[in-house]
Amino acid sequence: MMVIRFVISVLAIAMIVMGFIAMISPVPLGIFVIFLGLIILTLANPHARPFLKWIRERWPWLSKRLTEAQENTPPALSDPLKETEPDQWR
Repeated sequence: MMVIRFVISVLAIAMIVMGFIAMISPVPLGIFVIFLGLIILTLANPHARPFLKWIRERWPWLSKRLTEAQENTPPALSDPLKETEPDQWR
């Protein structure tokens, strides 16, 4: 179980990095890949949630985009993101 969680976490981090690389392309696919990677990371690794909460507190524009993405995702995917909402937005 621990190996599977580690592999999924590594894949999610790779998706986030690929998303940042894809942001310089003319097609705005990078933001979608970053959001998907963050969702997978928070699902696979509960220890990443405080880090994501810190990121959302530091960059409000990213938190706003993640909140918008939460509204359009199924509850199974949006619930972990709701746990990472900054306290000032609740």
